[in-house]
Amino acid sequence: MWLWLSENLATLVGALAVAAVLALVAWKIVRDHRRHKGGCGGGCGSCPNAGFCHPDAQSAEHR
Repeated sequence: MWLWLSENLATLVGALAVAAVLALVAWKIVRDHRRHKGGCGGGCGSCPNAGFCHPDAQSAEHR
């Protein structure tokens, strides 16, 4: 087993680094979603999903 680990150490370290980066990206996406920070970067005027991102603002417009 130690021989296998020593032969594949570079591959294992690389795979762990990639997995860590992917986990950080997923964590950031979830955190931004919970804080209601949008990811589209555009205006909501022509967006069909504007009611999902900003339900209070859209209901205020229709009052």
